[in-house]
Amino acid sequence: MDFKEWLRSNRINEVGKFYDSHYENLDNVVGKHFWICDYRLNKDKDNKPIRAITPKLVQVFSNDILPASKRVYYSPIHFKEIKNGKVLSAVIGPYDGTGYKTYPGVSVNIFDHKEECIKFFINQCEKAVEEYKVELERRTAEINRRIEEIQKLKAKYECTEV
Repeated sequence: MDFKEWLRSNRINEVGKFYDSHYENLDNVVGKHFWICDYRLNKDKDNKPIRAITPKLVQVFSNDILPASKRVYYSPIHFKEIKNGKVLSAVIGPYDGTGYKTYPGVSVNIFDHKEECIKFFINQCEKAVEEYKVELERRTAEINRRIEEIQKLKAKYECTEV
């Protein structure tokens, strides 16, 4: 589920709007463990994916503990991966970097169970592969069209005497 759905399912209420908002009942999730993942391609298939977060077990932290030099936008919390029983230092924000002003961007997918997360991630990867296959066919057709164009142009001049 996405971030907003996850907040609602954990009975976290957003009070106010935009810059004046704050959240009630954050203790329902802070300190708890969840699974996150996200794999989405960029519209320009030459660029790396917008976000490539493999299924990870994470712990939820309040943004109040972040140093002044760190900022997580559009969210009162952030995630940190748990690996080998230890919490890693890298901060993972709930939203990708595509947001602006009042639009937060696209949320990471959050799950209670590892199996659900992996299944969702595999589905996202399958969709990405299909998108690349379509792009490959489109580019192949375009290159073949250009080759034909050049060959016709070349043939036109091969028949003339120099």
